[in-house]
Amino acid sequence: MQGRNGESQLSGVRQAIGAMPLRDKAIIAGSLIAFGMFFLDPLVLRWARELDPNVRHIFWTITDVGKSGWVLIVSGTAVLAFVALGYRATHRRLRIGRLYAGQIAAFIFLSIATTGLFAAFCKLAIGRARPRLYDQVGSFHFSPFAFDANVASFPSGHATTTFALATALAVLWPRYAVPLFTAAAWIAASRFLMGAHYVSDVVAGALAGTVGTLLIRRMLCTRRSIFQDAGDGPCLRGKRIASRFQARPSLLPVTMPGLSGWLDRVAPERTPLSSEREDGAIGPNPPPAESSGPDDRGRGLSRRETSFPPFAANLGPENPSESASR
Repeated sequence: MQGRNGESQLSGVRQAIGAMPLRDKAIIAGSLIAFGMFFLDPLVLRWARELDPNVRHIFWTITDVGKSGWVLIVSGTAVLAFVALGYRATHRRLRIGRLYAGQIAAFIFLSIATTGLFAAFCKLAIGRARPRLYDQVGSFHFSPFAFDANVASFPSGHATTTFALATALAVLWPRYAVPLFTAAAWIAASRFLMGAHYVSDVVAGALAGTVGTLLIRRMLCTRRSIFQDAGDGPCLRGKRIASRFQARPSLLPVTMPGLSGWLDRVAPERTPLSSEREDGAIGPNPPPAESSGPDDRGRGLSRRETSFPPFAANLGPENPSESASR
């Protein structure tokens, strides 16, 4: 009972936070960051300077994972590769799957690039001095638009990238949200443990990466691209595309009607290959239908055309041969 009460209370807190206007959320976040600047930054900086050198070396090793360059290169290359392979695919459903994977890679690329540009602009516009200058100017020295890396501490770019990537992957694969955000928190924490940023810089970067990615997801949801509104919030469209394609190829157009319709408009018309059946199945085309009589010839139908392919058994009789014999 206590566990259920705790879950209900946590659910109530989430609903209350979600119902807050965006202005109130921004005020609360800004107040927390300001509190960290006043009270936590100097304390954590002094504590981090006393860390064991071996511990600091460990964080120096993992901190470079937070750089955005490798994420942009991998995701950008994946976008180009999936789009190119998608338009070269000879089978319609294979083309849909590859272009859908390209859209997912584009979502990751857009999340990292957009939040990274926002963080870079804030660094330049705010111009907060880094912790290495704490003994000379303190933690409240600001030089806006100085174009100097020594006064580009707020927010942390590494924290922005790691939390943007973790959020993007978490909304795509929610079951891995806990390990993703745990890894992002450790990588982001390495920035103030090494003395490269203050705690408030890291918290601001984490908020920028998370909120920015969620806003991009909301934008894509309104356009019904990758995400759609399921009533209780945005959810991924076609997340079972791979398993459904392997088990029931005929269900793919029903699962993703918007994407398949978009492909029908943009894909060029082509003649079906000998290895692709006109009814959507893979294999040689069936032989021409033989007319069964003058009535069938007049209606343009044949007994062969009244049967159903095996993979579409749910659309017709359970035994296709029974349909052909009737």
